[in-house]
Amino acid sequence: VKSLKDNERAGNITITPTAAGGKKRLTALDALKYTIFLCDITYLFDASLGLYDLELCMMVAQQSQMDPKEYLPFLNKLQAISHTPNRMKYEIDIHLKHHDKAAEHLL
Repeated sequence: VKSLKDNERAGNITITPTAAGGKKRLTALDALKYTIFLCDITYLFDASLGLYDLELCMMVAQQSQMDPKEYLPFLNKLQAISHTPNRMKYEIDIHLKHHDKAAEHLL
């Protein structure tokens, strides 16, 4: 999903064959909806957090019908400190209980 999102941002288009023999443009949103169908949303949200991509985290949360009260305050806090990437990564790693990685971001 992240690579599709990055490719879309760069203007690259991914085309996939359909069951009917046609072709369809595959978007990050299509891939995300399918992944949400297959995975536990908590795991998927945490995985997107672990990529340190706040835009992707927001996309996952919105498409999964998560309660905004659960994720908005945390994502807003991260957005507010995103100008200091190591601090943002530290906060994410603490949230994900990746304490060793969090300590590395303090150095």
